[in-house]
Amino acid sequence: MKPSLRCFSALILLRITGCCAPSTTADDIFIVQFELYAPGITVKPFLAGSSIALGEWRSDGVVLEPIGDDTYRGSFQVPAVEVECKLTLGSWATEALDVDGFLRTNRILQIASDTLLRDTVFAWNEGTATSRTFGQVTGYVKELGELPIQDLIPRNIWAWSPDDGQEVTAVLLMNDGRNLFDPTISNFGVDWGVDEVATGLLEDGISIAILGIDCTEDRFSEYSWTRNGRSYVKWLASEGKKLAISQFNCAGNVQFYVAGSSMGGLISLIALSQYPDAFDGAICMSPAFAYKGFDYSEVLADQELSFTHRPVWIDNGTVGLETELQPGIDRMIKLLDAGGACMKIKIYRGASHFEADWGERLAEAFTWVNRQACSGNH
Repeated sequence: MKPSLRCFSALILLRITGCCAPSTTADDIFIVQFELYAPGITVKPFLAGSSIALGEWRSDGVVLEPIGDDTYRGSFQVPAVEVECKLTLGSWATEALDVDGFLRTNRILQIASDTLLRDTVFAWNEGTATSRTFGQVTGYVKELGELPIQDLIPRNIWAWSPDDGQEVTAVLLMNDGRNLFDPTISNFGVDWGVDEVATGLLEDGISIAILGIDCTEDRFSEYSWTRNGRSYVKWLASEGKKLAISQFNCAGNVQFYVAGSSMGGLISLIALSQYPDAFDGAICMSPAFAYKGFDYSEVLADQELSFTHRPVWIDNGTVGLETELQPGIDRMIKLLDAGGACMKIKIYRGASHFEADWGERLAEAFTWVNRQACSGNH
């Protein structure tokens, strides 16, 4: 995960493909040479990326050494894998820029053989560049401002509702609120498109409203099994729901679901497991159930499952960081299955750890949880 005070996510739009070997095995290790043409720089560039070989998003993952004529080269070794990467001059404030002066999107290196990959960068960030913006705001989104949460950092909250004020029968409480509706405030210039998704659901006869709760610089702590995380889900289950009711025209039988991606997916399951009577289900997209030594399945294994009567959607992609998260997801699925949980598991081939990918499958995920009538040992 790329370290940042911003909410974590990754933007992936461009692909580089190396020559593919006829077949590979799990034990094959390939040597990747990366060559960069970068005129005008006076320091060495670096290749940063999602794999251990590239420093797991350290900004100075693999140094590229000068070989003459403004060209730099470095190498690393990996098994057959799709690796996300960026180029920097040693820090996240000095990322490579595209031809229009925007921060370049992550690139995906598809490694299936010993290979040489080449790239060109003519400009680098000096701390002021931004990401390119895609999309627009659809429907009625109200910014509620920066609201306090007991024992936690205050944060911005947004409310999306039908612009005609119609009654809603479902409310989705979503983490990482800045990345949901408006590409101009999202971390990487691309939002989930939740406003478009909700508009489509309304057209399909599903009356829904969305409360988007922003992350803070304490995101890792607030979205984990920590004191801060438990304070956050307590707020979601109590004051968060009250806030939603005050903002939306809720039906008497309105249902509340909690949703998020990556660590937002983890905290969504934590919220449901701790407050199964406050939420009617959870959507966990590309969830970081286990990462960097932490494994929530081990925590949950010590507790009696109390949410088997609530639907849980769990999905993942197959590109870059998604592959690193899959073992933890598999362990969680095994635990939940043994406990009789009501869940839907889906793998999206070719999908990456990226807002647009999550937004594309949100309608399917929400439709599934909203239509379930689970029974369990509760």
